[in-house]
This record gives sequence, C-alpha cells and structure tokens, in this order.
Amino acid sequence: MCTALIPDGYIWSVSLEICYHLNTIKLIAVDAKAKCQAEHPNSRLLLIDSDVIYNFAVSIIDTFNTGAIYLQGTKCGPNFVDDDGQVITYFNWDSGEPGNGNYLRTDTDTRLQETSSGTYTYKFICRLY
Repeated sequence: MCTALIPDGYIWSVSLEICYHLNTIKLIAVDAKAKCQAEHPNSRLLLIDSDVIYNFAVSIIDTFNTGAIYLQGTKCGPNFVDDDGQVITYFNWDSGEPGNGNYLRTDTDTRLQETSSGTYTYKFICRLY
C-alpha cells in the first residue's frame, strides 16, 4: 500500500492493490527505466504479466490519452526479461510482433504490445514492486 514514505504522485489502486505513477514526461527507454528507479528504490516500469495488468495499462492510456507507453522488459537472447532477470512469459502482441527491438512498449493505436528500439520518447507508468 502507498504510505507517507512513497514519493509524491504515486496512487494506490484499491482494486488491483498496486501503487503506481503515470509519468507524463516523455523519455527514451533507458531514461524512463532510470526515472522510475530514481523515484523510489522499489519502483520499476510497469510489468505486463497478466490480462488484468494489461487492461489496467490500457485504461490508463485511454483515460489520460498518453499514446504509446514504455513497459518493463528488455531483450536477452531470444527472450524478454524483467528487471529481476526473469523471462517474461505474458505478452499481448500486436500483429507482426515481436519485432527486432530490445525494449517493450504499447502501440499508439491498438494499445497492443510491440518491441521498440528505445530511442523514441514515450510516457511511462512506474509501479512499486
């Protein structure tokens, strides 16, 4: 649960029991990842690991008209891994994906997941884990 020790701007989702923060600044992938970690030691880019979390991300995207957002996950060999080095097994890929990118993001129009070079700037959601 979000407490007084949590950085400003983080919100507690009662239904999902997660603490998150939508960053409305646009950064490249490595800077978005670093910004989450700088906000709090347990803060990471949002990891899409279920339909519930995917639908949560889409609701944020739609509510705040964010466009594409960066997600947790980097390419490691043939797989994508989370910030703890665990292989990510849940994806809601857009048509033609996964592509050649080393990072994950949502598509601006379909909101489905796709790979990214990480060199374009997008908004992102940080979550406390």
